[in-house]
Amino acid sequence: MNNKIRAFLKSCGWYFLASVDEGAARVRPMGFCAVLSDGKLYFGMGSDKRCCKQIKENPEVEVCGCNANKEWLRVRGKAVFTDDKAVMDEIFAENEFLRKKYSPESGLIFAPFYLEDMDVDFNKMDGTCEKWV
Repeated sequence: MNNKIRAFLKSCGWYFLASVDEGAARVRPMGFCAVLSDGKLYFGMGSDKRCCKQIKENPEVEVCGCNANKEWLRVRGKAVFTDDKAVMDEIFAENEFLRKKYSPESGLIFAPFYLEDMDVDFNKMDGTCEKWV
């Protein structure tokens, strides 16, 4: 199922991650998601980003992506950050942009997370909604 979710989000180009900051909703565009060999769906951002701090304080997040066919996917869950070297190695092996941006020389640190307790629904403009998870 995670591969199906990833494929849909990738077909959207950009998708959006919602978090909470001091009781207010915050939304920002995202472009990275991956299903790794452990089968989990990963997202991530720089550890220096405000959204990283927000999600660590309140890990309940939602990702939403819309495609050209007027279909959208909402993925809700609890973010679980990891600093597992094997996860980082796998992400960087698949993504040259991230590997270069978060290299030891840059001093920047990538903060990947996967979602636990996911709730996923696929929607169409005609009002249909399918539960994927």
